[in-house]
Amino acid sequence: MNTVWFLITTIIGGAILGGIAQLLIPGRATIPAWATVLAGVIGMFVGSLLYYKIFGVQKGFNGNWENTTKGIDWWRHVWQVGAAVVAVGASSSLLGRGRRA
Repeated sequence: MNTVWFLITTIIGGAILGGIAQLLIPGRATIPAWATVLAGVIGMFVGSLLYYKIFGVQKGFNGNWENTTKGIDWWRHVWQVGAAVVAVGASSSLLGRGRRA
């Protein structure tokens, strides 16, 4: 059940981050929904890893993603959104649909 829950939260988190990233990109990135979710998932992982590595968080990734605070890890989420913006922009240019103003 733990694996199923991980997959569900990863897909939902990827959809949320991908949607936020599309809203933050100037113009409109016209990519399919699956690419938006995939870019969001990439943003989740890359943003978390960058956050843990750059800020030298001791716990970091040791088999499970841990919060570095007692509440919501807002700075980690900021890094995840930033990575998702880059991933959505890259997938928009790779898929060849470009941007529409």
